[in-house]
Amino acid sequence: MKPLFFRRMLCREGLYYTLMVVGVFFWAVFFEANLLVLVAGLLSGPLLLNLWLCKRSLKGIRVSRRVVRTVTAGQTLPVDIQLDHRNRRSHWAITVQDQLQAEWTSQPVTAVQPRLFFTSVPAGQHRRLTYRMMLPQRGRYRLGPLRVSSRFPFGLISARQWIHDETTLTVYPKVGHLSSVWQRRYFPVPQGTMGSRRAGRAPGDFYAVRHWQPGDSSRWVHWRRSARQGQLIVRQFEQPSDKRLILVVDLWQPARPQADDLQRVELIVSFAATVLADLCHRPGFHLRLVLSGTPPLSMSGSTNAALQAAALDRLAVARADHQVDEAAVWQTVCEQFSGQSEVVLISPRAGTPLAQCWSDSAPATLANRWQMIGPLERRFSEYFKAG
Repeated sequence: MKPLFFRRMLCREGLYYTLMVVGVFFWAVFFEANLLVLVAGLLSGPLLLNLWLCKRSLKGIRVSRRVVRTVTAGQTLPVDIQLDHRNRRSHWAITVQDQLQAEWTSQPVTAVQPRLFFTSVPAGQHRRLTYRMMLPQRGRYRLGPLRVSSRFPFGLISARQWIHDETTLTVYPKVGHLSSVWQRRYFPVPQGTMGSRRAGRAPGDFYAVRHWQPGDSSRWVHWRRSARQGQLIVRQFEQPSDKRLILVVDLWQPARPQADDLQRVELIVSFAATVLADLCHRPGFHLRLVLSGTPPLSMSGSTNAALQAAALDRLAVARADHQVDEAAVWQTVCEQFSGQSEVVLISPRAGTPLAQCWSDSAPATLANRWQMIGPLERRFSEYFKAG
C-alpha cells in the first residue's frame, strides 16, 4: 500500500533538545561568547542529521496486513503485519500502529491500538510481526489506517506516514451450548441410513448410485449396473424431512436501557447464534430467521454452511430498539408458516406483544407449534448455557 501522506515532527525529547540549543545560542550571543556559539553549532548537528535521516528511514517501505475477516466474540484474533523493504539500505527502529474502529459508533476503540516495533529491516528483505486481540462485543469493525513511524537514529524527530490499508472485521455472537433437553425437543433422531436399509418402500427420491456397503438392503441393489461393473451398486435416496423451524428474535430494549437490559439482548442473540450453528450442521432441515426491526429482516433456506454464515452475519450487526413493529413481524412469520413448521420466539422481555399476536391469530390446533424462550423464562437455563 502506498502512503496517504508523510509528515515530520519534533518529538517531546526533540523539543526539549531544540530549546536547549536555542538557549545556548542566545546565551552566547548575549554574552558575546564565541566558544558557546561553537557549542551551539555542534549541538544542532544531531538535530539536523536526525531531520535528514528520518525522511530516508521510511523510503521504500511497504506495509501489509493479513487477518481473518470473521471471528466469534471472545476468541483471540491474530493479525500479521509485514514490512517489505525494496531499497539497498537497511532500515532500523520502525514502529507500526494499527487502529480499530467500531462501525456503529464514531468513536475509535481506544483500548485496541496495538503498536509493533521492528528493530531492523534488511535491504531487499521483509519482516513480519503478529499481535493478538480479543473483541468481546459482536458487530462490525474496521481496522486501519496504518501509521508507520521512525525516530531513527537519535529519537529527536519523528517521521510518520499513514497507509490506507483498511480491513472490515465481522465479529459473530458468542456461541454457547444447547442442553440435551433442547436436543430432544427440537432435534429428534432424523431419518437415517437405517431406515433405507430396511425392506419396504423407498425412503425418499432417487438421488444417485454408489458402491455397496455392509448393512445395505438388497432391495436397493441396482442389478443392471452391478452386472456391467462387476460389483454391487446400490441406489441412494434423499432422506425426506418435513422439519421446518422459524426462529424469531425479538430485538427489543427500553428507550433508556440499563446494564441488565443490554445483557439480556446479548443473551438472546447468543442463544439464536447457538441454535443456528447447531441446526446448520444437521442436513435436511429448513430454517427461517426473522429479526424484528423496521422493517423486519428475514432470511430462509436449507441448513448448510452458507446459510449459517449469512445468518450469523445478520446477527452480528443486529441492534435492539425500543420500537418494534409487532404486526409486521407477525406478518413475516405467517408468510412462511405451514403445518409442519415450528416457531421459536426468543425475546428479552416477558409477555412480549409478539406472543400475544400468535395467541390471538393462530388456530387452536397449532397452539403447540410455537414456544417463547427468553432469559426471564425458567426454561431458558434448561435449554441454553452461555459460552
